[in-house]
Amino acid sequence: MKKLLFCGLALLMVGCSTATTYHAKNFLGEGYGDYRLSVDQFTITFRANEDTDPEDVRRFALRRASEVATNYGYRYFVIENERDLTRVQTVKSEEERVSTFLDLLEEKRRPEKRVIKKVREVESPAIELTIRCYNEKPKRSVIDAYQFLAYQV
Repeated sequence: MKKLLFCGLALLMVGCSTATTYHAKNFLGEGYGDYRLSVDQFTITFRANEDTDPEDVRRFALRRASEVATNYGYRYFVIENERDLTRVQTVKSEEERVSTFLDLLEEKRRPEKRVIKKVREVESPAIELTIRCYNEKPKRSVIDAYQFLAYQV
């Protein structure tokens, strides 16, 4: 039973260290979310972990915006507002090391305990798009939702 629990925990840790893929928001808050503001206006968000490229986050948000537009019967949409919701966290860690190979070469009889403190900033990219959808192509620059989805791999 302990081995099974350990293996499950190890798999979970490995899964957490990979870039966020395209999916609905999960229990960690990563993924896409959307809600309707009015008949033709929507807000799309996409949050990712620190291993995800910010370009991928924007592409995933545009993909979701295209899906929302087509799901509601629209062909075109315009990005009316774009907000960067990237979170920056300071992560502190301590690592204890007892003796090293060099300590053994120097014939130190009593191993020394060393504490190494590390501080780093972690950025978790996120974006929020407010879009307005259209059935007819307006005169201003728009994104064709059908074409955008057709070119996604």
